[in-house]
Amino acid sequence: METSNAKHKSSEARLLAGLDRLLSGKPVYSDGRLTKTNVAKEARVSLATLNRSERLHQAWDDHVKNAVPVNPAVAALEAKLSELRKKNRALQAQRRVLERHLDTAKAVIAQMYLLNLELSAPDPTVSMKPPFPR
Repeated sequence: METSNAKHKSSEARLLAGLDRLLSGKPVYSDGRLTKTNVAKEARVSLATLNRSERLHQAWDDHVKNAVPVNPAVAALEAKLSELRKKNRALQAQRRVLERHLDTAKAVIAQMYLLNLELSAPDPTVSMKPPFPR
């Protein structure tokens, strides 16, 4: 049976190994997000055990203090996404302008159709009989 000190060292070693797996992007027991809950899942220990581990908290703080804010690949994707969103906004504005032109054209066509009907309708004041009988 393990002693309390041996259990503590074993748990800390598992916690640090779990943190290393998450930092290297190779999670085994979690979804891979860098959270303390996932560190506990990776180490297969409880959150209470994680919270008691001073070495893990020190390693966590060192990583956060020295962390590069964003992965370069993620930064490139975010820049591309920003560019695509800007392009999307421009295309949406262009679409709105074209829709207004289309609505105007619909109104003009409708007016022309009504005018055409009016002009092609027989005038009741004009006799359509030939002036001379046949």
